[in-house]
Amino acid sequence: MSDLLSIGRSGLGASKKSLEVTGHNISNANTEGYSRQRVDQVANSPIRKSGLIIGTGTDVRGIHRIEHAQMERKIHDATSEHSYHDESYNQLSQVQEVFNELDAKGINQVIGNFFNSFRQLANEPENEAIRSIVRDSANVLINDFRRVTETLNKTTVEIDKQIVRNVDEINYNTKEIAKLNKRIATLEASGDETGDLRDQRDMFLRDLSKYFKLNTYVDNRGSFVVNAEGVGSLVTAGQNLELIAKGVIKEKSSNNMPGSIEVYFKAKPSSSITNRFRGGVIGSLIDVRNNTLVQMKKRMDVLAHGLVDQVNEIHRRGYSVNRAISSLGGEGINFFNKLNSQEDASLKIALSDEVENDLSNIMTASKPNSPGDNSLAIKISQLQFNKSMDNGKSTMEEYFLQNVGSIGVQTGKAEIEREQSNGILNQSKAIKDRITGVSLDEEAANLVKYQHAYQASAKVIQAAEEMFRTLININT
Repeated sequence: MSDLLSIGRSGLGASKKSLEVTGHNISNANTEGYSRQRVDQVANSPIRKSGLIIGTGTDVRGIHRIEHAQMERKIHDATSEHSYHDESYNQLSQVQEVFNELDAKGINQVIGNFFNSFRQLANEPENEAIRSIVRDSANVLINDFRRVTETLNKTTVEIDKQIVRNVDEINYNTKEIAKLNKRIATLEASGDETGDLRDQRDMFLRDLSKYFKLNTYVDNRGSFVVNAEGVGSLVTAGQNLELIAKGVIKEKSSNNMPGSIEVYFKAKPSSSITNRFRGGVIGSLIDVRNNTLVQMKKRMDVLAHGLVDQVNEIHRRGYSVNRAISSLGGEGINFFNKLNSQEDASLKIALSDEVENDLSNIMTASKPNSPGDNSLAIKISQLQFNKSMDNGKSTMEEYFLQNVGSIGVQTGKAEIEREQSNGILNQSKAIKDRITGVSLDEEAANLVKYQHAYQASAKVIQAAEEMFRTLININT
């Protein structure tokens, strides 16, 4: 009878534990990242009694969560990939808008207006009002060059700020993962269940994978390690390596900008790891900042420098129609201030003081003392159609449109890849949820099953008690 009571009690305990776990699953059916749990129930070791092998009931070995490590890794990779393309699209879309902010006119149209003003002047070289139009159109051109480059620089600064925020979030996640590693190791050493803690750790890992590509593994000492691809280990067991983001001088920057934010290990503040990140938001921000924006600013500087040099070269050889000159070879007056290098040319471009302060210093004649001579103004206007950029392959407008077209192509590509990567991510999550998520229909069925098992075990105990009382009554 005692054996029967023991068997009934073991079934009662197992059914009770199964009901508790089923209730826990049901209550967390809508909890993000929750993996359903199951009771590990096995038959107790049988015993030999009166020459027979007799069972001794059931035993609950523990509670385990349903997991799928391969799908979790796929979700990490898909999250990193989607975050990279999503952030690239967001940043490139903002950059694309930079080139179309001035009364719905791009800088190519402003360049065209500048050369058109010289055509107008060629028709009436002595007209003071048209000279004023030439100067005004030049100032509009100058301001638009500066606007574009200053906006690109502001975009760079905003990206720097975002990198700083992201590094703080990365440090928070790695710190929390290290804490969870400690708790999991401590609880599992004493035989306790850690399914919910592992779910929490997986959620932090998913969040971390938004920022860069990562992989996780358990090393030969049993420590859980989080590794940032291309960078190194950020978490090992209960320890995390903090990152810092700080501004550096131009010579130490990765994008040739003073004050640029670079990323380091806190323990190694002299060795930059900025360009070592792969994928994710951080990888995307660094790629846009160090490649796309740098290239676009460089092309704007090349265009501004080329425009200034070509206009000045012709303008210096010209003469004003409003004054008598005896010398030959031109008056030597620059239309724009001379630029000594291409670096920051789009920010430094400006009218020469002579032209800014005196409209008569806008040259139109190729010969001295020729009031009706408009040949030099025509030569300047024809620069619009000269293939003087990109080693003689493009006009100024074509060179600029190549820049705009390039960012348009990149933006369109990023949008397509964002949509595709989002589909892959959602598909990976759906597969993972089907494998490890909670099915309310299944849990409801389990609830009935374990309830009946509990009731049946109770009846076994009840039967054992009745048999025991019957035996006592017979003996008395």
